[in-house]
Order: sequence, then structure tokens, then C-alpha cells
Amino acid sequence: MASMCRPRGARPARLCRPKGSLLSSLQDILSDYRLDSAARASEDAYWADKTVDLDAAIRRACASTDVYGKRHSHQNRIPAEVMTAAADVLCARTDDIQGASDFEALHQVIKQLIGWMPGIGPMQIYDFATRIGLWLGKSPVLVHLHAGVTIGAKNLGINVRNRATVRPDELPAPFCDLPASEIEDILCIYKEDLLALPR
Repeated sequence: MASMCRPRGARPARLCRPKGSLLSSLQDILSDYRLDSAARASEDAYWADKTVDLDAAIRRACASTDVYGKRHSHQNRIPAEVMTAAADVLCARTDDIQGASDFEALHQVIKQLIGWMPGIGPMQIYDFATRIGLWLGKSPVLVHLHAGVTIGAKNLGINVRNRATVRPDELPAPFCDLPASEIEDILCIYKEDLLALPR
């Protein structure tokens, strides 16, 4: 399961495309995305690490730092005290978090608990839910629309007006058969490529 959209460039430089070059088909986009599958699996294993308890997994998810201590780009502008406060709120409600029946319920619990906090928006709620969901073994079944994901979906021709999610089967092949988390990742990472595709 992919956790959150990642910037290109995480793969070794020899595999990176020249800046400004765009992919010309949905299959090319999927092939390019798959080049980073080992890095995504390693990142997902970090968030799913059961050697830490749920409280520690929540704090790790909200801190948004990877195994190397680098903060995820989605949360770079959020003050550390806001992310600590979000973690404090979530850690005080671990029974609600652990009791979520699936990812969608988990996402809703997290949204209700911290969605009111200044600096915490839809992307942070999704990212925190995804990381905590990996620890809990809960994966999204819907593609959550926020920030770059919404742009990517719109560029692909998906109706995003007044919607928070789309179903994977609303997307064209080869994307419709992917897990929702990977679709979310692709729509965000490749939004410019999707806009440039021939119609």
C-alpha cells in the first residue's frame, strides 16, 4: 500500500527523468510509478512497524518524519507544536482509533478529533490516517481527494466537484484495478503528466 504521494526524485538519479519531461500514456505513468515500489514498501513497513505500540505509532505518524528523521514534504510548513498537539489529542482517544472498523471509519474518527485544529487540513488528516492505518492493518478503499490528488483526478477527466472521494472503478484502465492508496499517490505525483495526455 502506498502511503502518501511522494515527490519524484526518491529513486536513484540514473532512473530520474529530465525535469519538465512528461509521460505520454497512462501505461507509461504506471510503469514509471512502479520503479519506486521498493522505496514505497520500505516506507510502508516503517509506518506499520509493530515493535512500537499504538501510542508511539500515532506520535510517529503525526511527527511525519521518516526512518531517517526527515519530515514529509506535506507537513513541512506545519509547526511542530501543532503536530504534537494533534498527536496528544489522538493518543487520548486510542480506543476510538483502534475501534474503527475500516480505513474510512478511521479517517472519519481522525477528522472529527483533529480536523478543527488550525494547520490541520484534509491532506494532513489523510496522511495521518494512512500512516496509522498501516499500523492497524487498514487500507483505504476510496480515493480521497485533497490538494494534488484533486488536481490529478480533474486532469484525468474525473468529476471532482463537491466530492471528497472517488471510487477506483471510476478511473480508466490501468488505474481502476489498483489499490486506492496507489491511485491517490499516482494522481498527486503525475498531475502534470495527466493534464498533458492526449484526449
